[in-house]
Amino acid sequence: MNQAAATRADEKMILAGDIGGTNTRFGLFRHECDRPESVATEIYGSSSLSSLEEGIERFLQEHPARISAACFGVAGPVIKGVCHVTNLPWVVSEARIRERFAFEQATLVNDLLAIAHAIEILTADDLLVLQAAEGDPDGNVAILAPGTGLGVGFLFNIQGAMHPVASQGGHVDFAPTTDLEISLLQTLRKKFARVSLERVASGAGMLEIYRTLRATRQDQGSCGDAIDVSDTSSPQEITRRAVEYGDPLCVETVRLFLRIIGSAAGNLILMSMATKGLYLAGGVLPHVAPLIREGLLLEALLDKGRFRDLLLRVPVYVILNQQTGLLGAARLAVKSLNLRR
Repeated sequence: MNQAAATRADEKMILAGDIGGTNTRFGLFRHECDRPESVATEIYGSSSLSSLEEGIERFLQEHPARISAACFGVAGPVIKGVCHVTNLPWVVSEARIRERFAFEQATLVNDLLAIAHAIEILTADDLLVLQAAEGDPDGNVAILAPGTGLGVGFLFNIQGAMHPVASQGGHVDFAPTTDLEISLLQTLRKKFARVSLERVASGAGMLEIYRTLRATRQDQGSCGDAIDVSDTSSPQEITRRAVEYGDPLCVETVRLFLRIIGSAAGNLILMSMATKGLYLAGGVLPHVAPLIREGLLLEALLDKGRFRDLLLRVPVYVILNQQTGLLGAARLAVKSLNLRR
């Protein structure tokens, strides 16, 4: 055992997890300060694990530690300590985790609730500023997170204190705003009984957009070199070819995707009066930052008629730090410890 591992074996640590449809992240943190200090992290492909418990066991075998408290953010609704993970065949139980690993304190929360708990400790290095604005210090904060699925969360300002709230807002109906988006909806209605926002504003949604555009271009006889959409990594390939090679069809796909995200983000601000700030999280957007800087996402966000001026006063950020969910989960674990003292 190396010196760092030996130190962890003697020191009580926080265990945090961020469980998504594609990646499952774990981290060990020290908790003496407001922003927990990361000492070890691992990323596992979620499909390589049969359960969250298998992931925890694997991580702790690689990074032995004495755990004082644990918290796991999971992509799905958490009801009475249980979550049926939305894009994984897992049923996760807070009580079962405590029992199996003998954790004195273990908490299961929605992944966007974990991210919300990290917002106040993010630094300038963690963020890409899309719209620099003063914001309303008495307003609320909204979070929109396109990844494998689409997460939505909030921080509501109640008498000056920010209160994180989870939601399942990614599963509202998709509301197209252009003729092209209406055509996309019509195509997807033939495939799905219901077209939620997540069906288009997620990694899987990007693939659906690509397929629809490719079929349209093929019908018009104008489809160039297209990727093999049977490849399960196609959303990542779409973003790579759009950014690195300027592939016309992939660029068009990403631009339409960003317009849909922007429109949804503007709606979210108006619904929650998130005038203190909007944060775009998730694993997709950091990979397409050059196309985001073109301004399509922000313009779609602002395109709300009479409320454009209100939206112009809202700070808008992309969260670049992919450990934000872990940070938030670690911070929640620290809070649970403090409540017990």
